[in-house]
Amino acid sequence: MAKINTSLEGKVAILTGASSGIGRASALAYAAHGANLVVVSRGKDRLEALAKEARAFGVEVLPVIADVGEEADLQNIYRQAIEKFGGVDILLNNAAISDRVMMQNLQYESFERVLRTNTFAGIRLAQLCHSSLKKRRGVIVNIASDDSLYPSVGLGAYSMSKISQVHFTKLLAVEWGKDGIRVVCVSPSLTRTPMAAEWVKSVEAKLEKGNYRLNPMDRVCEPEEVAAMVLFLSSPAASFINGYNYVVDGGMSAQVPI
Repeated sequence: MAKINTSLEGKVAILTGASSGIGRASALAYAAHGANLVVVSRGKDRLEALAKEARAFGVEVLPVIADVGEEADLQNIYRQAIEKFGGVDILLNNAAISDRVMMQNLQYESFERVLRTNTFAGIRLAQLCHSSLKKRRGVIVNIASDDSLYPSVGLGAYSMSKISQVHFTKLLAVEWGKDGIRVVCVSPSLTRTPMAAEWVKSVEAKLEKGNYRLNPMDRVCEPEEVAAMVLFLSSPAASFINGYNYVVDGGMSAQVPI
């Protein structure tokens, strides 16, 4: 069997939520495999630090400070990517926010803000990038969550935004497959990211006492483990994979009825 090709040499990737966690790990994985990057985040310092680290792999990196919940910022991301690199091969929709609110207290404004950032931003960026992705036979990777399978109490808006991501992955895959564009989704379980830091700390404390069952591997996921799946799905090795949600959860969903 020939060597499996995971090279992204010369490709251009846009990554949102890129300055930390899964986005950061994925950016470095892309850079290590030759992709030029458009890295997007709201925080300047961490974004610049990521850009410096990624450039060490010999690739070009364009940092863009943006709030993906804002239409003007989304258009600016795409415009800068085209001006700098001339096109887009990969779109990684990773940016996300969350509100801890029980369903009986969920307000429209909060729900709309979460959906706009977690779900519609990815759809809108996909729309903006469509012509370039079609020309280059590109790929869209959406980062959802295992909350799309079994929602967490107090994270109703977040959970609904994530199942929406899974479904729009399938919709775009069906509609855009004829254009040569692949659209896939990755749903990690609890991962060691700044966004989930408090939850990770709580879970690991319970695991240390031996009185908590997380999944068959009894640990949280690391960002690099999600990035490995992201890299594979973004590469030529996954050229016939389209419209599917890949769960990275250490076997958690194998023991939970779905």
